[in-house]
Order: sequence, then structure tokens, then C-alpha cells
Amino acid sequence: MGYIVYKNMSEKEFNELKQTLDSIERISSPIMQMNGFYQNRQSQEDYLNLDYVHDSCDFMGNIGVTYDEEESSSDNRLFRFYYLKAYDSIGERHYKKGRLGKLYTIEEVEGNYISLFQECLSLYNALNKEDLTDKVVLKRTGKS
Repeated sequence: MGYIVYKNMSEKEFNELKQTLDSIERISSPIMQMNGFYQNRQSQEDYLNLDYVHDSCDFMGNIGVTYDEEESSSDNRLFRFYYLKAYDSIGERHYKKGRLGKLYTIEEVEGNYISLFQECLSLYNALNKEDLTDKVVLKRTGKS
């Protein structure tokens, strides 16, 4: 490995947490795939997260769990479950993002990840187009 992107975390602890997330991923990925979400493997080796992406004709989004460095301490490593649903209109992306109400230790994640991912899926699926009220302007690319 060589470097850790997180402050105040040893390589040994990073590897232990990563190994736990890898075990969770082996079971959560097939469940998420049945719901149309696929693992986003971008930067996966460097970060303590599982990020699943969805892209249909109507909506795009993410559901995942990630290490929360700001809220964690060396005694208490905490993880956050999140979801984001979006669609594009002419020149704008409309979206809504949210997270489950609490932070979880790795032991809580390991013991409850199926129900926590299902809770995120329920929240994601409950969002309608009218609920996606946050927006950003999309930048134009140089293509005509």
C-alpha cells in the first residue's frame, strides 16, 4: 500500500476495516444488483466505502456506506449510509440526497448492513421527480 488517505489511522487498522468492507461487499453487491445498483469501483482501493450506482432512463443515483473521518476518533471509527437520486433536464441536474440518521461502528455495519442498505433503497425508491428539488447547472462540454 504505502500511504493512507485518512489521518490518524494506521495501515494495519485501514487494512482490517477494508477487509471487513470487502466481506460485506461479497454479500451486498448481489442484493444491490437485484435492485439495479452496481458497485462503483473508482478509487475503491484507497477509501473505506462501498458505493453503488444506478443509471436508468429516468433516474440516476448512488447508495452506499462510507467512513466518516470527521466524526470518527481513534477509539471509535464511524460509518455513514447515504443515498442520492437525480435526473437531468435541459442544462440542470435535479437531485435529493440524504443519509440514515445515525453513524455506525464497523461492528454495527457488519451486523446490520443488509437492513441498512434496504432502508436506503426504500428511501431512494420513495423519492419522486417532484421531490428532487435541489439543483445544479450542468456545464457544457466542448462537443456540438
